[in-house]
Amino acid sequence: MDKITLTHDVPVPPAAAFYLFVGEIGKWWPPLQTPDPARHAGVVIEARPGGTVSFRIGGEDRAWGEVVSVDLRSSIVFDCWRRGEHRHPSRVSVRFSDSEWGTRVTFEHDGWDDDNAGARARYGDWPLILAEFVAHTRRHARGIRVAARDPRGVA
Repeated sequence: MDKITLTHDVPVPPAAAFYLFVGEIGKWWPPLQTPDPARHAGVVIEARPGGTVSFRIGGEDRAWGEVVSVDLRSSIVFDCWRRGEHRHPSRVSVRFSDSEWGTRVTFEHDGWDDDNAGARARYGDWPLILAEFVAHTRRHARGIRVAARDPRGVA
């Protein structure tokens, strides 16, 4: 089955892009892309092998992934069952590499087989979700430029 591949260039260095994706995922993940948007309190990635990827719903964490590997500043890979296919997860890989504009972010979601192929069609929301990440990096980059021009943060 075809994997989902999305590529974006973002205006921050790779280490910053990695941090904004992993460390600030709770700030940019769209609440409507969670099981309970009214009680959405964020998303968390424990950036270590075996760490969980979780929705924060009210006061509880609901795991929907498990980190397979992390190369700080350059990639994260996790098994994913966000759409309920816990017994047969698929795999998400996000790579951060230098580009002329800052960082090339390459997102791939694959690992589809006969056991989880039915879930593949339910992942059409990745472009919407990653658009929020791109917007978050742009807001962050504008803040860096303003701070660089004037130490008081005044443009």
